[in-house]
Amino acid sequence: MSAQPKRRRLETEIIGDVTVVNFTDKRILDDENIRIIGEQLFGLVDDQGHKKLLLNFTNVEYLSSAAQIRTARRHAACWTKLLRGTD
Repeated sequence: MSAQPKRRRLETEIIGDVTVVNFTDKRILDDENIRIIGEQLFGLVDDQGHKKLLLNFTNVEYLSSAAQIRTARRHAACWTKLLRGTD
């Protein structure tokens, strides 16, 4: 079985020094999509060096409780990393 390519779950727009992150999915439900979104969010910080992210959930109609928890955890992890100066 071949691995399917990961489609972008996020679109970004830079306004000044802020990276606005728009979610492309209307419904964020399953663990695989949540994991991909998390990887892409961390990539913005770790790989691309974005320091200020604004998460825009306008397009999202439904966000599972698991996705809410993981989003909060990833947010906390990013803040901790930035505060410790380990970029």
